[in-house]
Amino acid sequence: MLSLALAGASQLFAQEAEPEVPDSEQVARLLLDDVATQTEPVPSVELYFRVLGREGLPISGLRASDLEVWQDSARIPDESVSLAALRASGSRIAGVVAIDASGSMKGDAFTHAKGAALTLLELLDPQDPIAVVTFGDAVNEVVKFGEPRAEARKTLRELELDLAQGQHTHLLDGAHRAVELIRTTPALPRRSFVIVLSDGEDDGSAHTAAEVIALANGVEDDPPILLFAIGYVGRAREESAAALQELAARAGGDFQRADSAGLLQDFFDAIAKQVLSSYVVRFPADLDGDRHQLRLALQGKTSEREVLYPDLGSSLWPMIGALAAAVAAVGAGVFFFLLWARASVGRLEVVSGPTAGTIVKLHAGKTRIGACEDNDLVIDTATISRYHAEIIAQGRKVEIEDLHSTNGTFVNGGAVQRRQAIRPGDLIAVADVELRFER
Repeated sequence: MLSLALAGASQLFAQEAEPEVPDSEQVARLLLDDVATQTEPVPSVELYFRVLGREGLPISGLRASDLEVWQDSARIPDESVSLAALRASGSRIAGVVAIDASGSMKGDAFTHAKGAALTLLELLDPQDPIAVVTFGDAVNEVVKFGEPRAEARKTLRELELDLAQGQHTHLLDGAHRAVELIRTTPALPRRSFVIVLSDGEDDGSAHTAAEVIALANGVEDDPPILLFAIGYVGRAREESAAALQELAARAGGDFQRADSAGLLQDFFDAIAKQVLSSYVVRFPADLDGDRHQLRLALQGKTSEREVLYPDLGSSLWPMIGALAAAVAAVGAGVFFFLLWARASVGRLEVVSGPTAGTIVKLHAGKTRIGACEDNDLVIDTATISRYHAEIIAQGRKVEIEDLHSTNGTFVNGGAVQRRQAIRPGDLIAVADVELRFER
């Protein structure tokens, strides 16, 4: 919980804390939020984590020697572990604020919510992407990622409640859209968070809490999105606070109950400070394609995650050795382009229809599906259009697009209306033929 000395939260954020090695009485929570792998300059693993004190504020001055880092049952030697504060590592952060714009927020609550969002714009670096959505009867994206900060400030200052459109509180739809924006916007930083602010309980959303939580937590190598919730419950029933608390707890963030609208600013400040003051620890690792249990330990506190490492592929390394001699002649750019083009970003398995069992590896670029022989995945049935759908891979982002087919393309039962992201485990129906996307 973000229990704070609220009167000083803003001042604490603005000041640089003196380096101070935490002791066992200070450390209240150790939170391993995310694990990422890197191949350059050497294969390695990065752990993103937060260390919080008893008042919910982050602890500064942590050193690599203060931590124990474990992979499965083996402790990583201290000399192999490096540690940096998130900002010092050069990492950026993306955030979305979802604000309740239903009629019950009229007055001080909405005014203070706008003020808190405005201050958050100032607390984050101009290079940190941020968006703002509102929710009531409908969900509206009022500040878009990439919008200049001056325009975003103007939009928020001028934002007013539309009481005619604010009869309901579609809280879960608002939270889902906030998380979805991060999942579907290309080239955002890996580290991200969502703040949901509401004074009521959900009444009529199309999405469920389970869907919001699943989207925030991600699957396999999707980076988790921390979801923080603030319940302004001065006028709301206790059930609304409980629902928000569960949402935040199951999506990696924290919940804070605000009994006064004047406290909203302090809670926004505290959340920003908590996320911005996290750490990154790195150690070299054999990226072998297996699952591994990673664990951090600090002053009696532990936090762990199970992670599937990517498989660099034993057959890739002989090719690298053979091609390395050619780099000087053909140029490093061509060499690395060849490696990039060869790298698989996943696979499609046909699970029904006449070609069931077929597996197609996906590489960077486009993979086309259809009945014609020049498609990458040929499914020659009466229901499949000549050029039916296309998979587009850019880095680790994989999307699908329907090519104006006769019988449609569906992901997990929902029709693909425009290009949309797919994640490992998704079931794709190309007309009546089912495919499964896996990493």
